[in-house]
Amino acid sequence: MQLFETIDRARRMHGLIQREATGDPQQFAERLHLCRRQFFNVLDELRDLGAEIRYDRIRCTYFYANDFDLQIVIKCCPLDEKEQRRISGGFFIKKIPSAILLHRSDILLCCD
Repeated sequence: MQLFETIDRARRMHGLIQREATGDPQQFAERLHLCRRQFFNVLDELRDLGAEIRYDRIRCTYFYANDFDLQIVIKCCPLDEKEQRRISGGFFIKKIPSAILLHRSDILLCCD
């Protein structure tokens, strides 16, 4: 579920920046339940996506300096039989002799 938490956090962060209702960095991080370092990492990730995010010290808020919008779409649907047959998860050799484990540091895994 961490994926959905991350997506929700990004969505909330985007909404607050869009409304210019973030508060100072500490308040903003607390609203998102992040430490300051994590907060700045997420902010950098939004910037990597093309957001020009600036901070106004007078109004104590972050804002977008460009026309940036964040849309996250997740589509879930069952696979049909043809798709299920086409997908291969590979295989793993279960029986690895213990001598190999004792004398070799690398283990060969075979995949389809």
